[in-house]
Amino acid sequence: MNLISPGPLNLDFKIPSNEENEDKLECAAKELAIVSMAVKNNIPYKKINSIVECFQSFTNDPSLLRVKLSETRSQMIARNVIGHQTKRGLAEVLKNCLFTISMDESTDVSKHHLLSIEVRWANFETQKIESAFWDLYPIFEENKEASSSALTLFECLKTSFNKSDVPLKNIYAVSFDGCSTMNGNSKSVKVYLQNTIQDIITVRCPAHLTHLSLKHGMEELPANIMNLITNINSMLRSAHKLHNFENTQKNFNCEGKIVSYIDVKWLSLEPAVNAILKNFQPILDYANDLQMKDDNIGKKVHSEMNKPTIKSYLLLIKKVTWELNCLNRLLQSDQVIIHILWQKIEKCFKNIVSIVMRRDKIKKSFIDIDLFEENNYLPYEDFLIENEEEVHTHGDQLSEFYVHAFNFVIGVALYYQTNFKKLNTLLLKSINCLNPKNYLSDEETKTEDEQRNLEHFENLKKCLKVLIRDENLSETLSEQWITLKKQKSLDKNKNIVEFWMKVGSIENNKFIKLSEFALRALAIPHANAGPERRFSEMNFRKSKLKGNKLNETMNSEMHTAQMKEILQNNSFSKDMMIKNIATGRFYNNKYKEE
Repeated sequence: MNLISPGPLNLDFKIPSNEENEDKLECAAKELAIVSMAVKNNIPYKKINSIVECFQSFTNDPSLLRVKLSETRSQMIARNVIGHQTKRGLAEVLKNCLFTISMDESTDVSKHHLLSIEVRWANFETQKIESAFWDLYPIFEENKEASSSALTLFECLKTSFNKSDVPLKNIYAVSFDGCSTMNGNSKSVKVYLQNTIQDIITVRCPAHLTHLSLKHGMEELPANIMNLITNINSMLRSAHKLHNFENTQKNFNCEGKIVSYIDVKWLSLEPAVNAILKNFQPILDYANDLQMKDDNIGKKVHSEMNKPTIKSYLLLIKKVTWELNCLNRLLQSDQVIIHILWQKIEKCFKNIVSIVMRRDKIKKSFIDIDLFEENNYLPYEDFLIENEEEVHTHGDQLSEFYVHAFNFVIGVALYYQTNFKKLNTLLLKSINCLNPKNYLSDEETKTEDEQRNLEHFENLKKCLKVLIRDENLSETLSEQWITLKKQKSLDKNKNIVEFWMKVGSIENNKFIKLSEFALRALAIPHANAGPERRFSEMNFRKSKLKGNKLNETMNSEMHTAQMKEILQNNSFSKDMMIKNIATGRFYNNKYKEE
């Protein structure tokens, strides 16, 4: 049998020098920076190399001149290097600390049903309360029938953390919306979590309640009010009508767009109504021009805007929606506001009912105000309604307007009061004791304030049993709460997070237990805005051209977008990312987790 000789072995290979390795690392660092910048700004992968060529046209940097970022290479760097390392770094943090989560389910523009998860924790190294995106987890499993039951969502949540070896027991609080699947009292995600994690804190998101409160109130107003807002938008829908209207605006020295409202988001009524009130005369004048041309919508708008009560209705809607929007904007905030949330909820309610209710009747807590007691209300003529001078000239329509105005305000207030009562009121009331201005009382009211704050603190401990596993810790916290007041170095004007972070470092960490307890309480999510923002961000990243992106790629892009924040926390090694790029260990056929 004849064997074919393979020929002589070529042993003349070259070991890369240190200089060559350094050049590769410099080049990889440039690629890392460019890809992360492109992903954060939602630049398509196939356009990245054009940006690189632009950079190369005005530089002599050898490492940048060697950069070549094809579509596939860019995507693999984002997915298998930046996204993976960022999530892995975040997982390492969560493995070693207690944290809270916010979660929501939704369907994206590609009709993928996903579970969005956001995490929040007290970071004692950076002296901040941190928030970060965790996962977009697909709810429907391959080769199985679609299901989005509470058990399915709970299993998705569990699997998402188990895949990164993050213990579920590290979660001590969770926030979700008010739907029965998430927040019901039977066979809901809340119930499954309570059965898995003893004494876990559950928070119902109050943001959507502001929309629903307005929706229920609007049902008490005449239908022609909403028809007018809709018809004005329809009247200006075409390009030539909008152009002619803008010319009319110039005649009245007015400017600004007429904002459309979104019927599923009732609070968008505020900017829409504001725009109509600012441009009331130009709209009326333009509608008059259209009706003379026999335009049907122009006739309807002109007829409605000539009614004497229409401005008062619009001003009333503006006042109520402004109050609700102020609260809603606060709820959408990423800042630590849970300690002031109850006061803001109460203030919003009282400002709304004060339109029709006697001031001396709204001094008590808003959940105790009796909306069915007739003696609590002002006479019609004393209602705090703007623009009444026009209404009073038409007595026949005055009574009808006041009845509708009263029913509108009470409709909003009744739904608001009924549903905000269902929040975790004991937690929201008692957590305000952590506010430095409340904790460090003024001398005049010191004894009374200290006693009240101590009661609130004891109630807070009852709410947060998940953070207090033994009686000794409970006693220690109470002792430190009382003893800390004697410290003269405390500044009640400090930011609440900075205040409690500083408490932990006083006298060689003497009050560290109290500091940790307070900061973990403040890290409880006040609303569910984070996961909802992630869905908005994802839909922004997905267009018709990019709608078929893999879920893994979307997850990586979302993690890449927060890379800078995680990098500042030293949660992962930037050097490791550069090394992986330099050695080409990011393509799917070469990539493997370490």
